[in-house]
Amino acid sequence: MIVIQPWLTEIPLRMQAVLLMATRGPDTQRCPGIKEFTRWIRSVTFVPANPANVAEFMKNDLPDRIKEKSATHRELEFVTQHFYTHLMHGFQVIGYRHPNNAIRLHGFLLYEDMCRLFHLPAESKDDFEHRLRMLSWPGGEQPLDGLTAFNIIEQFRK
Repeated sequence: MIVIQPWLTEIPLRMQAVLLMATRGPDTQRCPGIKEFTRWIRSVTFVPANPANVAEFMKNDLPDRIKEKSATHRELEFVTQHFYTHLMHGFQVIGYRHPNNAIRLHGFLLYEDMCRLFHLPAESKDDFEHRLRMLSWPGGEQPLDGLTAFNIIEQFRK
């Protein structure tokens, strides 16, 4: 078995990476509202591994939408932009690619909520697909680990 759900293996690697980056919470402060989002993202991303902590690690119910001036909105105002964009783009991957219609729609609505709070337009599906498409590696072989990737890059720099 692997720890990610099967639907992730059917999307490009860059989309997988974006989504996995959204499974962590912010490192700078305690954010219980944001924690509800990351727990939900984990539930639609990972295969549960520990029955003793599934209720703490994952969230089964759809999280609430992000309302302006809500407690969660205030939490999002104080996280780093780096974290904010990881979370926002994680919702985007779910919103465009999750196989379950209800989950996909809710993920997209949360992505739109975060775009709205940042005064940004939502990226179109075509632009999203292009930005996070599979890229070809020099020599045409996909590396399976970091060491191999660095070796390929170094070999083709010469």
